[in-house]
Amino acid sequence: MNKSIKITTESERESFLSYFKALSLAKPLSVDIKLYRRNRSASQNKLMWLWLQVIGDDLGYTKDETYHEMSELYLPVITMRRFDGKKQETRLTTSKLNSKEFTDFLNNIELFAAGMGIILPHPEDLMWEAMGVNKK
Repeated sequence: MNKSIKITTESERESFLSYFKALSLAKPLSVDIKLYRRNRSASQNKLMWLWLQVIGDDLGYTKDETYHEMSELYLPVITMRRFDGKKQETRLTTSKLNSKEFTDFLNNIELFAAGMGIILPHPEDLMWEAMGVNKK
């Protein structure tokens, strides 16, 4: 049994407490509480791949090659310790970005394209959600 919930209101907290109190203690449970982190959205991901395809087509690369180039340019490097104790630098992937970080990545891709004279499509259905703008 895995349960993940987001609590943003008093009623959601009360609902969770009722759920929590009703849990059976017949088997041991583990509870993790952490700050909510909104992951990248499907719209962000679709927009990224659309833009990478357009940039790649214009520059003569595949969208995967363009993804790797954009990653090299705009994704942060983190240092990890290997099993042998040595440190190794590795680049984050877009799947590890939260929605704000992904928006920054998309903005950098758009600036790159503009600098190369490439006009990127802005399909309204993807654009608003991908950039975190509430159009209502």
